Amino acid sequence: MEKAIKKNNTLETIQTLKEKEKSLQTQIKKLLDISLNEIISEDEYTRKRAKLNKKLAEVNKKIIKNATISKAEERIHNRVSNMKQNLKLNKEIIEYFDEDAYKCLIKSNCGRK
Repeated sequence: MEKAIKKNNTLETIQTLKEKEKSLQTQIKKLLDISLNEIISEDEYTRKRAKLNKKLAEVNKKIIKNATISKAEERIHNRVSNMKQNLKLNKEIIEYFDEDAYKCLIKSNCGRK
């Protein structure tokens, strides 16, 4: 479970998306400057601005989605940590559960009488 959480590091994904969001906002500002300096036509500005706005909306949507995933991962991580702590407090529970331990549990004469 913990390996899956480490592999799917959504915090890094969120950071990357935020950088992309910042880049898109910069592109929009530059596009506006170009338009105000009359380097491009109003139609071309409108078309390019619409494309950038669409990309920005998609990035924002992904940020929100990954933030939700990150919160879920954090809750899972906290539950796993709590389970480990609770298991360590109970000294009768073995640290490593393997096939032999499983077979011992399902047999009726496994040292318990």
